[in-house]
Amino acid sequence: MNYDNFFPYPMESILNVLVSCFRDYNTASKPKEIILLKWLKSDKHAKKVQAIRAGQKGLKPTLPAITPSGVFSYRSESSLISHSGFIQFDIDFKQNTHIANYNELKEQIANIPNVAYCGLSVSGTGYWGLIPIAYPERHRQHFDYVEGCFKQYGIIIDPAPKNVASLRGYSYDPVAHFNHQAEPLSKYEPGKKVQCLIKAADPTSDQNMVEACIDEIVRRGVDITTSYLQDWLPIGSNFAATFGESGRNYFHQVSQFHPGYNQHETNQQYDKCLKNCGGPGDLRTFFARCNVYGIRYKELLGTEPESTELPKPELQKEFYLHTYSELEAALGRARAVEKINYYQDLADQNKSCKSFILHTCPLLMTYRQQHK
Repeated sequence: MNYDNFFPYPMESILNVLVSCFRDYNTASKPKEIILLKWLKSDKHAKKVQAIRAGQKGLKPTLPAITPSGVFSYRSESSLISHSGFIQFDIDFKQNTHIANYNELKEQIANIPNVAYCGLSVSGTGYWGLIPIAYPERHRQHFDYVEGCFKQYGIIIDPAPKNVASLRGYSYDPVAHFNHQAEPLSKYEPGKKVQCLIKAADPTSDQNMVEACIDEIVRRGVDITTSYLQDWLPIGSNFAATFGESGRNYFHQVSQFHPGYNQHETNQQYDKCLKNCGGPGDLRTFFARCNVYGIRYKELLGTEPESTELPKPELQKEFYLHTYSELEAALGRARAVEKINYYQDLADQNKSCKSFILHTCPLLMTYRQQHK
């Protein structure tokens, strides 16, 4: 009897782990669990992949996709249920045109004992692969090490898989490389800090709460600034309005774990936040994003500190979520118009994105209605 046909996948393969599968690129909810090896071996959508490689447009986003690094209840870092023990790497031809023997990369990568899988991307011009890691809780540090190793050989990999929830769309490669006994990678880069957290000498209750949360963010290496408009901008505004210039260090501390972090750009963004902040400080967005990742100052401090601040006026939300009348009443006409101009500039810069939140925000809509 041919047991190879009876057991289509190697019983002892390191790739026999569960991951989440999503209906398509744009669906982030209701994932199903699938065995990673089964996904990699499947030819169910091979014809659609061949059509994409032949030049047919619009098909790629319709393909199913997985999160190779784990099982999720929803496609986001905070919704991780269990890590698969793998990180993925992605090599795009456009970023590596300097490599003379680019077509031989898959065969070269197959010689690395830590690589469990390497195959063609859906376009047919790139490569992607999987590496088992010894310490899933150090996902980002393992990725930093892998990225550095590839860079030593002049190979640029996509930084997106540093995010544990990074997606991988279906692809097909009938001659992909498999190593069912790949060695888990034990090396990783130590967590990187842009600078030490500069703590206040005589902290207020707000500073105590923020610094407790930032200590935990740095300890865990969590990125709470995934979205520019929903995370990074309002958090910067929170710090600028509440702490002024002394909040800049806080902003760097929470920004540094984003894959695209740049110290100069972060300084520029904070300068803008300082220029455009007005009225009372509000840390609501920062604490809300921390809460998503289970970081709560009450638990970290042991008790809820008594506020040493004066009662704050009613204006507590991000400026663009208020009506123009509310903003004018709180800030005065000159400052309110300044805010209008700031948010209108942002909206104009994102005209091509129909779903951009500022296009339909209460502030700009009510201002237009009053100034027709």
